[in-house]
Amino acid sequence: MGRKQIKLRILLWSLIALALTGMLINLILNRDSQINLFSGNIINRSAKSVDEHSVNIEGTDKIKFNLYSSDVIIKESDDDKLKIIESSNKQSKEYDSIKIYQKGNEVEVYSALTQKRNLISKIKNLTKTTEIYLPKNFNSDLEIKSNVGDLKIYSDLKVDELILNMKVGDIEIDNIMASRYDINGSVGDINIDRLSGSGNVKSSVGDIECGLENPSGTINIKGKTGDVDVELLDDSGYNLITRWSVGEFECNVDIYNTDKDGSSIKGSIGEEPYCNLNISNNVGDITLKQR
Repeated sequence: MGRKQIKLRILLWSLIALALTGMLINLILNRDSQINLFSGNIINRSAKSVDEHSVNIEGTDKIKFNLYSSDVIIKESDDDKLKIIESSNKQSKEYDSIKIYQKGNEVEVYSALTQKRNLISKIKNLTKTTEIYLPKNFNSDLEIKSNVGDLKIYSDLKVDELILNMKVGDIEIDNIMASRYDINGSVGDINIDRLSGSGNVKSSVGDIECGLENPSGTINIKGKTGDVDVELLDDSGYNLITRWSVGEFECNVDIYNTDKDGSSIKGSIGEEPYCNLNISNNVGDITLKQR
């Protein structure tokens, strides 16, 4: 079998897998409505506030969220305390509220649901949103993990270390300033308007759109199935390495000292000092552009 045929077969199966994954996500999440698959009718489900928490985080070095099934919205707050509002279409007795654990300089917020075997039966008719109001003066470590649900960060977020690990759901971020970051999405798109610092952005199934500015150190952006779009927002210098398997590389950026080898391009962008920028993708296009 020729190389072109192999690539076409890989692409075909990847597209099929992506379509099936999208159908599965839609059936699991049912974000704001529930669809009757036989009639096609949409049943609206309104959410109600079910629980509210306020946490004193003075002296806290790290805040961790470990959630099973919830959309997560993060906003800035002028308050000195961490505020969390849970909203759901069900009464509180029909799902387990989050629990908050404080030990030393660390705060952990986690779902009380511990029996994973009952997870699907509990969430299939559940629409839940967790709103997090983070004090503006908090600039330490932040970690968020979620099995099912979208993550939206609407405010300018400045932290030391940022860890995001989402299994099923989109990640949407306005502006992140982090010394170190590790952003991972298993199934879902990643859209970051502005990202500063150094670290990793990875997606298994879904598109990546990322704007970079004020880099420090090494940046790794890796896609497996989906397009990867990277926009350089300032005049920072980069040592660039791009690799792709099935797809195309499009670029409107001047790359100097170019070394092209098949599906790989190396070179430098801008002037020193340089940071390392590694962009790779298995199935999908890579686009690199300068604002």
